[in-house]
Amino acid sequence: MTHRSTSTEVWDSLALDLVSIQVEGQIVFINKAGAKMLGAAAPEQIVGKSILDFVHPDSQEIAIDRARQMINGDIVICPGEEKWIRLDGKSIEVEVAAMPLVYQGRPAVQFIARHGSLSGSRRPRYCSAAVRLRVYRPRE
Repeated sequence: MTHRSTSTEVWDSLALDLVSIQVEGQIVFINKAGAKMLGAAAPEQIVGKSILDFVHPDSQEIAIDRARQMINGDIVICPGEEKWIRLDGKSIEVEVAAMPLVYQGRPAVQFIARHGSLSGSRRPRYCSAAVRLRVYRPRE
């Protein structure tokens, strides 16, 4: 007999960071670690909200600009530093990366966020310059 895990079980067992998927502006998946990072007891408290609901006003412009870059077909490889707000109102510093993907046949964005900052010497060397990739989109 083989054991099959759902993708949710896999993300919950492997990821210590926030992993979420947003479709049409709403979070459709978030792992348990991500829910906990945002101050929720369970992922269900987060699903249905926008990731922008958790972005601090000081970081809104940066987050919207990064989202616009993805919509235009650019993927920012370097994680960006942002300030987010938990459900309890406390603000936290996060390193966040995002990339476009297809989720259940629909265009989506996957977010991966780590609590804290990678400023200074801990920042990976490849992030010393902004690196972008153009996403191939076939013409319709």
